[in-house]
Amino acid sequence: MFQQAANLYKQCATSVYGVTTQRKLGRFGQGCLLSPIHAITCEHVVSEIERRGSQILVVQPDGFFHCKVLFRDAASDIAIIETGASFHPFNQLPCEVFPGFSRQIPSLGMTVGYPAKLFKNGADNKEHAYPYCSSYLFESDTPLWVLSGGFAEGGFSGCPVFKPDSELLGLIVGVVTMHSIVQDVKPLPYSFPKITGLSAIKTPVWKAIADARAASPPSSP
Repeated sequence: MFQQAANLYKQCATSVYGVTTQRKLGRFGQGCLLSPIHAITCEHVVSEIERRGSQILVVQPDGFFHCKVLFRDAASDIAIIETGASFHPFNQLPCEVFPGFSRQIPSLGMTVGYPAKLFKNGADNKEHAYPYCSSYLFESDTPLWVLSGGFAEGGFSGCPVFKPDSELLGLIVGVVTMHSIVQDVKPLPYSFPKITGLSAIKTPVWKAIADARAASPPSSP
Protein backbone atom coordinates (compact mmCIF):
# COMPACT_ATOMS: atom_id res chain seq x y z
CA MET A 1 0.00 0.00 0.00
CA PHE A 2 2.84 2.40 0.75
CA GLN A 3 4.14 2.13 -2.82
CA GLN A 4 0.82 3.40 -4.19
CA ALA A 5 0.70 6.18 -1.60
CA ALA A 6 4.28 7.24 -2.30
CA ASN A 7 3.52 7.47 -6.03
CA LEU A 8 0.55 9.73 -5.30
CA TYR A 9 2.59 12.10 -3.15
CA LYS A 10 5.37 12.21 -5.69
CA GLN A 11 2.88 13.77 -8.11
CA CYS A 12 1.59 16.24 -5.50
CA ALA A 13 5.01 17.32 -4.23
CA THR A 14 5.86 21.01 -4.18
CA SER A 15 8.81 23.09 -3.07
CA VAL A 16 8.38 26.50 -1.43
CA TYR A 17 10.79 29.22 -2.53
CA GLY A 18 11.71 32.75 -1.57
CA VAL A 19 14.65 35.12 -1.93
CA THR A 20 17.64 34.30 0.28
CA THR A 21 19.90 36.72 2.16
CA GLN A 22 22.22 36.54 -0.86
CA ARG A 23 19.33 37.90 -2.98
CA LYS A 24 19.04 34.62 -4.82
CA LEU A 25 16.05 32.34 -5.29
CA GLY A 26 16.27 29.65 -2.61
CA ARG A 27 14.26 26.68 -1.40
CA PHE A 28 12.88 27.20 2.12
CA GLY A 29 10.78 24.07 2.54
CA GLN A 30 8.50 21.50 1.03
CA GLY A 31 4.77 21.13 0.60
CA CYS A 32 1.96 19.15 -0.95
CA LEU A 33 -0.75 20.14 -3.41
CA LEU A 34 -4.27 19.79 -2.00
CA SER A 35 -6.10 21.11 -5.07
CA PRO A 36 -5.12 22.72 -8.39
CA ILE A 37 -4.66 26.05 -6.55
CA HIS A 38 -3.90 25.09 -2.92
CA ALA A 39 -0.85 23.67 -1.20
CA ILE A 40 0.01 22.94 2.42
CA THR A 41 3.35 23.71 4.05
CA CYS A 42 4.74 24.90 7.39
CA GLU A 43 3.80 28.26 8.86
CA HIS A 44 7.41 28.89 9.86
CA VAL A 45 8.46 28.41 6.23
CA VAL A 46 6.15 31.14 4.89
CA SER A 47 6.90 33.39 7.88
CA GLU A 48 10.62 33.21 7.20
CA ILE A 49 10.09 34.10 3.54
CA GLU A 50 7.89 37.05 4.55
CA ARG A 51 10.44 38.15 7.16
CA ARG A 52 12.97 38.52 4.37
CA GLY A 53 10.55 40.70 2.42
CA SER A 54 10.21 38.13 -0.34
CA GLN A 55 7.21 36.85 -2.25
CA ILE A 56 6.16 33.27 -1.58
CA LEU A 57 6.76 31.10 -4.63
CA VAL A 58 5.81 27.48 -5.21
CA VAL A 59 7.21 25.06 -7.73
CA GLN A 60 4.73 22.39 -8.84
CA PRO A 61 4.72 19.98 -11.78
CA ASP A 62 3.61 22.59 -14.32
CA GLY A 63 5.71 25.58 -13.26
CA PHE A 64 6.63 28.30 -10.77
CA PHE A 65 3.69 30.16 -9.19
CA HIS A 66 3.23 33.29 -7.09
CA CYS A 67 1.32 32.51 -3.88
CA LYS A 68 -0.57 34.14 -1.03
CA VAL A 69 -1.34 32.74 2.41
CA LEU A 70 -4.94 31.57 2.76
CA PHE A 71 -4.65 30.15 6.29
CA ARG A 72 -1.96 29.97 8.94
CA ASP A 73 -1.70 28.61 12.47
CA ALA A 74 1.58 29.19 14.27
CA ALA A 75 0.77 26.82 17.16
CA SER A 76 0.43 23.79 14.88
CA ASP A 77 2.91 25.23 12.32
CA ILE A 78 0.56 24.78 9.37
CA ALA A 79 -0.06 27.14 6.44
CA ILE A 80 -2.33 26.78 3.42
CA ILE A 81 -1.17 28.79 0.43
CA GLU A 82 -3.14 29.67 -2.68
CA THR A 83 -1.40 29.87 -6.03
CA GLY A 84 -1.86 32.70 -8.49
CA ALA A 85 -0.42 33.20 -11.95
CA SER A 86 2.48 31.11 -13.21
CA PHE A 87 5.52 33.21 -14.05
CA HIS A 88 7.67 30.34 -15.33
CA PRO A 89 5.60 27.49 -16.81
CA PHE A 90 7.06 24.05 -17.41
CA ASN A 91 6.27 21.84 -20.36
CA GLN A 92 4.37 19.37 -18.16
CA LEU A 93 0.75 18.67 -17.27
CA PRO A 94 -0.59 20.02 -13.98
CA CYS A 95 -1.27 17.66 -11.09
CA GLU A 96 -4.79 16.20 -11.27
CA VAL A 97 -4.79 13.76 -8.34
CA PHE A 98 -4.78 14.86 -4.72
CA PRO A 99 -4.70 13.08 -1.38
CA GLY A 100 -7.61 12.45 0.94
CA PHE A 101 -7.46 13.97 4.41
CA SER A 102 -7.31 12.19 7.73
CA ARG A 103 -8.87 13.91 10.75
CA GLN A 104 -7.26 11.24 12.91
CA ILE A 105 -4.81 12.45 15.54
CA PRO A 106 -1.43 10.70 15.18
CA SER A 107 -1.06 8.14 17.94
CA LEU A 108 1.35 5.66 19.44
CA GLY A 109 2.34 2.84 17.09
CA MET A 110 0.91 4.28 13.86
CA THR A 111 2.77 3.44 10.68
CA VAL A 112 3.22 6.42 8.39
CA GLY A 113 5.34 7.41 5.43
CA TYR A 114 6.81 10.65 4.13
CA PRO A 115 8.30 11.30 0.68
CA ALA A 116 11.07 13.52 1.97
CA LYS A 117 13.54 14.84 -0.57
CA LEU A 118 17.11 14.73 0.59
CA PHE A 119 18.14 17.29 -2.05
CA LYS A 120 21.30 15.31 -2.71
CA ASN A 121 22.41 13.93 -6.04
CA GLY A 122 22.71 10.20 -6.51
CA ALA A 123 24.95 8.27 -8.86
CA ASP A 124 22.70 9.36 -11.74
CA ASN A 125 23.17 13.03 -10.72
CA LYS A 126 19.44 13.41 -9.95
CA GLU A 127 17.61 14.27 -6.74
CA HIS A 128 15.56 11.45 -5.21
CA ALA A 129 12.67 11.11 -2.74
CA TYR A 130 12.46 8.32 -0.16
CA PRO A 131 9.48 7.30 2.02
CA TYR A 132 10.05 6.39 5.67
CA CYS A 133 7.80 4.54 8.11
CA SER A 134 7.08 3.95 11.83
CA SER A 135 5.97 6.48 14.41
CA TYR A 136 6.09 7.23 18.10
CA LEU A 137 4.08 9.62 20.28
CA PHE A 138 5.74 12.89 21.33
CA GLU A 139 4.06 14.80 24.17
CA SER A 140 3.84 18.61 24.08
CA ASP A 141 1.35 21.44 24.53
CA THR A 142 0.51 21.21 20.83
CA PRO A 143 -0.13 17.73 19.34
CA LEU A 144 3.22 16.94 17.75
CA TRP A 145 4.66 13.53 17.10
CA VAL A 146 8.07 12.00 16.49
CA LEU A 147 8.93 9.11 14.22
CA SER A 148 10.85 6.33 15.94
CA GLY A 149 12.70 5.56 12.73
CA GLY A 150 13.69 7.54 9.69
CA PHE A 151 15.89 10.46 8.80
CA ALA A 152 15.49 14.22 8.92
CA GLU A 153 17.57 17.27 8.02
CA GLY A 154 17.16 20.95 7.18
CA GLY A 155 14.73 21.46 4.30
CA PHE A 156 12.26 18.73 5.31
CA SER A 157 9.79 21.23 6.79
CA GLY A 158 6.40 20.96 5.09
CA CYS A 159 6.92 17.42 3.86
CA PRO A 160 3.56 15.56 3.85
CA VAL A 161 3.09 12.62 6.22
CA PHE A 162 0.65 9.98 5.05
CA LYS A 163 -1.05 6.77 6.13
CA PRO A 164 -0.74 3.51 4.17
CA ASP A 165 -4.15 4.23 2.56
CA SER A 166 -2.71 7.51 1.14
CA GLU A 167 -4.66 9.84 3.43
CA LEU A 168 -2.73 12.95 4.46
CA LEU A 169 -2.14 12.80 8.21
CA GLY A 170 0.05 15.86 8.79
CA LEU A 171 3.36 17.55 8.04
CA ILE A 172 6.94 17.36 9.18
CA VAL A 173 7.54 20.61 11.07
CA GLY A 174 11.00 20.04 12.52
CA VAL A 175 13.30 17.51 14.12
CA VAL A 176 14.00 16.15 17.59
CA THR A 177 17.66 15.39 18.21
CA MET A 178 18.67 12.79 20.77
CA HIS A 179 21.94 11.16 21.78
CA SER A 180 22.30 7.48 22.47
CA ILE A 181 23.73 6.67 25.90
CA VAL A 182 25.59 3.37 25.87
CA GLN A 183 28.30 2.40 28.33
CA ASP A 184 31.84 2.79 26.96
CA VAL A 185 30.48 4.16 23.65
CA LYS A 186 30.70 7.78 22.54
CA PRO A 187 27.15 9.27 22.42
CA LEU A 188 25.77 9.28 18.89
CA PRO A 189 23.31 11.96 17.70
CA TYR A 190 20.07 10.96 16.00
CA SER A 191 17.52 13.30 14.40
CA PHE A 192 13.88 12.20 14.16
CA PRO A 193 11.09 13.98 12.22
CA LYS A 194 8.56 15.90 14.32
CA ILE A 195 5.00 15.84 12.94
CA THR A 196 1.89 17.97 13.36
CA GLY A 197 -1.67 16.93 12.49
CA LEU A 198 -4.35 18.77 10.52
CA SER A 199 -6.86 19.51 13.28
CA ALA A 200 -6.11 23.27 13.31
CA ILE A 201 -7.38 23.78 9.75
CA LYS A 202 -10.78 25.49 9.82
CA THR A 203 -13.94 24.32 8.01
CA PRO A 204 -14.05 27.26 5.52
CA VAL A 205 -10.53 26.35 4.39
CA TRP A 206 -11.51 22.74 3.78
CA LYS A 207 -14.53 23.99 1.81
CA ALA A 208 -12.36 26.23 -0.37
CA ILE A 209 -10.11 23.26 -1.15
CA ALA A 210 -13.10 21.02 -1.94
CA ASP A 211 -14.62 23.70 -4.20
CA ALA A 212 -11.33 24.09 -6.11
CA ARG A 213 -11.15 20.32 -6.64
CA ALA A 214 -14.75 20.19 -7.88
CA ALA A 215 -14.08 23.03 -10.32
CA SER A 216 -11.17 21.12 -11.94
CA PRO A 217 -12.11 17.43 -12.24
CA PRO A 218 -9.45 15.06 -13.60
CA SER A 219 -9.33 14.81 -17.38
CA SER A 220 -10.45 11.58 -19.04
CA PRO A 221 -7.64 9.09 -19.78
